[in-house]
Amino acid sequence: GERAVHMSDLTEQVRRATIEQAEASKHIANAMEELTTVVEQIRAAVGEQSVGTGHVLRAIEVIKEVVARNQTSIATINGAVDALGREAALLRKEVEQFQMPAPRRGGHLRVAYRDAEVELDPVRAKTVTAADVLDNLFETLVQSGEGSEIRPALAHRWDVSPDGRIYTFFLRRGVRFHNGREMTSDDVRYSFERMLRAGEKTGAWVFTPVEGAEEFARGRAEHVSGIELLDAYTVRVTLRRPLAFFLSTLCVDYAAIVPREEVERADPPFHLSPVGCGPFRFVAYEPDRRIEMERFEDYYREECPNVDRLTFEVGVSGAEIADRFLAGDLGYVKNPPRDLVARLEADPAWRASVIRAVAMHTERLIFDCGFPPFDARDVRRAVAHAIDKGRYVREVHGDAAIVAAGPIPPGLVGYTPELAGLEYDPDRARALLARAGLAGGFRTSLWYTRGFVPDAGVVRIREDLAAIGVDLDVRAVDPGEFIRARERGLIPIAWRAWFADYADPDNFTYVLFHSANEAFFSSNYRNPEVDQLAERARTVMDREDRDRLYQQLARVVVDDAPSVFLIHRRNVVAHRPDVEGLRLHLLTPVVRPEELWFNE
Repeated sequence: GERAVHMSDLTEQVRRATIEQAEASKHIANAMEELTTVVEQIRAAVGEQSVGTGHVLRAIEVIKEVVARNQTSIATINGAVDALGREAALLRKEVEQFQMPAPRRGGHLRVAYRDAEVELDPVRAKTVTAADVLDNLFETLVQSGEGSEIRPALAHRWDVSPDGRIYTFFLRRGVRFHNGREMTSDDVRYSFERMLRAGEKTGAWVFTPVEGAEEFARGRAEHVSGIELLDAYTVRVTLRRPLAFFLSTLCVDYAAIVPREEVERADPPFHLSPVGCGPFRFVAYEPDRRIEMERFEDYYREECPNVDRLTFEVGVSGAEIADRFLAGDLGYVKNPPRDLVARLEADPAWRASVIRAVAMHTERLIFDCGFPPFDARDVRRAVAHAIDKGRYVREVHGDAAIVAAGPIPPGLVGYTPELAGLEYDPDRARALLARAGLAGGFRTSLWYTRGFVPDAGVVRIREDLAAIGVDLDVRAVDPGEFIRARERGLIPIAWRAWFADYADPDNFTYVLFHSANEAFFSSNYRNPEVDQLAERARTVMDREDRDRLYQQLARVVVDDAPSVFLIHRRNVVAHRPDVEGLRLHLLTPVVRPEELWFNE
């Protein structure tokens, strides 16, 4: 609070004085860098004051020791250090009175979703809701952290060869499946090969880069040659070529490790009674209604989970979710409606229970680049320049989204705030249409799946395009009708959103714009420069080189305008005041129940 501000001011005084000391104050300057970081952390998170105080005191002792050895004493430094010492003593007393509550075990956590489509077998998973559920039952070799970093999970460490092709995973010993059996390297190979057997419409894409995957999938080999079991706790995976984000793909549920004997039992079938080695074990499933779980007592992370029971309810209306959350029945709610968020933030008792973080998401208008007039680059760019994305965000999404200048969202390699994109410029849009021979405008249609786009969003886009002479026929259809129309090439503009499967810019560039995927998105988009850059960026292992390549790739895509990039969503989560430990992750699941506990 105010003390942290005062300490920050004192820190700045020390910094100015140490600059004048040059060589004699190098050690002091280094110590002050640490101190400044800690003070800022204290200002940002009172909950971390206890840790911060220890760093402050250690840094102060370093400063005093160095100053004592320095023959040229500066009064400004000594005075500021003494003042910091006094402030730190006061801060220590405050911290002794304020401690974050320790995690407590017990309680029943309930969560509800509107989506009713949930599969309990990783090989069948297709929806975000399914991923939220499966993450509690199953584990992968590695996991994504809060950001895009990779952290150990079933593998406690791994080695990567200098050429980026060979990954050696060292498994934790003593990890148990929910049926009590220990997990070994045999289970890893079985799980990976099972996904390849399931075919291209599942998560087989995770493992197709592995050497020998194609031969195995075609039935020409008993095992994947690139998956070797060195012993019961060591697995070596060899790729056909380097893939910079391979570890990121192993974080998805398709890479979950499953026990063969449970998968292959006949009754009950695995997808109705799943067994994994995740933090919670399966208890019961009512299709289209609820999934019941309980804490797995033999989970390898002893510190979690903390809640005794976990229930996911599906197919629940948005209004019922809001009512039950306010009544205290639900532990948290993801992406609540704006009016509920406003109501919560207006109430001091709830204000601190609403948190936000940018998601791995890009919403866009996708042109069929083989559908006239969108086969003309000028027409695509004209539509992009016609849309006031700032107004769209303000009036439709508020602080639940930010304007998207390009395909890559914040938090990933290749994102840069310096990319302006095709900014709102209706005069420029009209000029581009005139150059394309469409000075009088034209009529076209925009399709989206019913319930995906708020009515206010449709109004904004239609108004913006009408202002440059584009008469937009907006069609909200059921998912099945949308897919059939897309397959028949009847959709000139599709309004779609893309949530990343893995935390890498490849998921927003190669996947969305490489010509190999044009049929998947029915975009009919081909650009040799985009293909070349996307292919090269996939294999470069150096982070700085990748960053430059993806920035260049994003600029090329934006300039060619195969899509209009509208927004990157912010995940908004509201939780009950008695729910502790909730933090938002970049990737699904953005909330991880094993981290939560009740403070009452």
